[in-house]
Amino acid sequence: MKVLDHDEINKIINSNVSPHQFICASLLGMIAEFISDPQEIIDVVAKVIGPNLYEVLKSGGYIKDRYLDFEDFINDVNKALGISDRIGVISNNGGALEIYIHHEVMGCRCCPKNIGGAELDGDGCPLALLFEVMGRKAGFNYMAVKGKNGYLNKDGGVCKIKYHIVNYGEYEQVLKKIRAYK
Repeated sequence: MKVLDHDEINKIINSNVSPHQFICASLLGMIAEFISDPQEIIDVVAKVIGPNLYEVLKSGGYIKDRYLDFEDFINDVNKALGISDRIGVISNNGGALEIYIHHEVMGCRCCPKNIGGAELDGDGCPLALLFEVMGRKAGFNYMAVKGKNGYLNKDGGVCKIKYHIVNYGEYEQVLKKIRAYK
């Protein structure tokens, strides 16, 4: 993990990163640097804390009991966690969608690389599976699409996360294939 210089610290402060967000991003970054497959451990963390985080946000009144669309749900999660100043969701034909996390300076406020200072080859993003797991608790059946370098495609000032819709049986079959592959 690199030591942040004065300019990087100023960028973090100017991006409205709270001390709590900085601690979480730094912890994820540190953990990720100590293992051979950092995305795998970050995925496990997201899968484990996602259901509890959903219940905390719901009990705290940050998210609603029911949602009609994933975009509304993601926007409420973003407001509760302060992930980014702007998140968009675009639905494609066939049940696929993309989440666009817009950032001006440092990226989202959860990034283990840009905020936490981790030196990783992949993205190390916890949000793709966190949104997936929490979305499932909210009644949505979206599964994040992982590429060779992780879940994110970065395009200028935007990180994109792709999802496709699956029914519960398909989801369980995909999980079995993934577990068998490892």
